[in-house]
Amino acid sequence: MVRPRLAGERVPTLAEALDHARRIGLGWFVEVKESRNLDGVVDRLADLIATAGFNEHAILISFDHAFLKSAKNRLAGLRTEGIVHARHADIVAV
Repeated sequence: MVRPRLAGERVPTLAEALDHARRIGLGWFVEVKESRNLDGVVDRLADLIATAGFNEHAILISFDHAFLKSAKNRLAGLRTEGIVHARHADIVAV
């Protein structure tokens, strides 16, 4: 359902949203669903986060743990959180 008062409103890019959040002191969770171009997505996100000066204020989350590992290797100090499909009795061991 489109709300008339929002019709035609432009959705900001991720770069614009990160910049605005940094200026007003907000942190961000960025969830990556799935990517066929893992390295390209990691590079682009790392560049956006670094350019916005957001290394310490952004957390990448994903079901794709290989993506998270690659992102963490690419951008030092980046916080990540893995999403799992099940509840594990010992998540650390998993």
